[in-house]
Formats: sequence, C-alpha cells, structure tokens
Amino acid sequence: MIPSSWEQWAERAERLVRTLLEVAVRIVQDWAVAIAILAAAAAVAGMVASIVLTRRALARRVTYVVVPAEDFAPTGDELRSHAAELMRARRRTGSILTRRASAIRISLASEPGGYLTYWRSGPRWADPILRIPGYAGVELIPLAEVDLDELLQRPHTAPTGEADAVT
Repeated sequence: MIPSSWEQWAERAERLVRTLLEVAVRIVQDWAVAIAILAAAAAVAGMVASIVLTRRALARRVTYVVVPAEDFAPTGDELRSHAAELMRARRRTGSILTRRASAIRISLASEPGGYLTYWRSGPRWADPILRIPGYAGVELIPLAEVDLDELLQRPHTAPTGEADAVT
C-alpha cells in the first residue's frame, strides 16, 4: 500500500525510525551485557594470572647469606657505593603481573647469641648483581648451602669504624 499524503509518509517514516531505534537499543543492550561479562572475565583472569606468576617468580628467587670476615668494618663510602650498585638493578624482563616479585630484598634476622644474619634475595635475572660482594672481607653463600648452626659457630666481632655512624 502506497501512502497518498505527506502525513501518511511522515507517519510511516516515524514508525520505521522508532522500530529501528528499538532494535538498535536491544542490540546495544545485549552487546553491553556481553561486553561487561567479557570485561569481568578478563579482570578475573588477569588477577589469577598475576597471583600465579607472582608466586612462581617468588619461588624461583635466589638468596644469598652475607657472611662478614672477623675484621669486617666498612666505611660509609663503601656502604653508599654498595647501595648504589644494588639500586642500579632494574627490571629487565617480566611484566606488570610479576612486579611485586621483582624487587631486590635485604633481610636482617636476629639469631641466638645476639648475632645478626643478613640475607639478600632477588629474582633470577638479578643473580649477577646479588653475587657482587660489595665490601672487602665479605663472603656470599647461597641460602641452600647454608648450615645456620655452623654459621653461628664462626667467630664474630663487634663492628668498629665509620659504618656505625652512618644513618
């Protein structure tokens, strides 16, 4: 049926536009729900991947026990120089997902007898940096090879020197 007047043309055009808009709104609503579901799934997958990759990276960290010699007494300049060496370690690989596991960590622990144990650990890629003794008279032992009881039997002396004054 062909409309005979402009009013009928306008009325049919208006109905057609309304129908098209309703269909378009339904399609957008359906897609919006699908996109929201996909975004939520991607966010959950990202969080799970981050947890798994971070745990894996933490399990693969390398750790060294720093054992000073009896005459160990670093100067303030040596301390600053070694800190600068460790600070130069930058993340070479990895992603934002493993960012929390990519730091170089320095750990201090009090042992029986009042002795202090000093560990440094980091991701595998930082192993060459972690192996740098940093001071004269310091021995680095991989944590897996350390017998803590034997380590505590070594003679210890109280540090003397400029290092005591560094804050």
